[in-house]
Amino acid sequence: MRNRLLAAVTILFILFGAQLRTPSAVHACSCGGPSTAREALEGSDAVFFGRVISVTGASEQVQQVSHGYISIAVVLEVISIWKGVSAGQVTVYTGSGGGDCGVSFEVGELRLVYANAADDGRLGTGICSYFRPADAPKDVDELGPGIPPLSKEILAEEESQYQASVAESTPQPTSSELLPHFAVYAILSIGTLAILLIWVIYRKRHSA
Repeated sequence: MRNRLLAAVTILFILFGAQLRTPSAVHACSCGGPSTAREALEGSDAVFFGRVISVTGASEQVQQVSHGYISIAVVLEVISIWKGVSAGQVTVYTGSGGGDCGVSFEVGELRLVYANAADDGRLGTGICSYFRPADAPKDVDELGPGIPPLSKEILAEEESQYQASVAESTPQPTSSELLPHFAVYAILSIGTLAILLIWVIYRKRHSA
């Protein structure tokens, strides 16, 4: 009886250990995703076609914010745009593959990217973002002609115009609003001069 009990306990420990070593299906990458390029365009924050310039590890801060699901930073030279970006170079983030839904990029390859923005504006992409590199030419035909990225000069001009509009929209204090402040400064200045004058008269009288 005792041997049977020990055998049963041993089997339970073996099964429990195997369960701990088995990857959980909850952490596996599973997503339906859009079925057409048009649907992917509508569901994405940014869609563009470009050439991969660099593939590096994401910063430690980005990895911490994404709880380890984002580990790769990819810089692309933008050729054509359908949505969400305007610069000539764009950085997108992805995972290393497998359970984090990341996709692989290689320097020099052309890639049609569907990306979504995080709360901080960082663009991310993965296999759930309608990732079909082999069908990119068909997707481009389905999406129709895109637009080229803006040059650095135009981007700088737009930034300057934006800053100017922000400055113009900032309310400036009126004369009636500034008057109380001037009155306070005047009173303080007169008070300071009066105290100095009293001190000078006091010193002269006691030194005489």
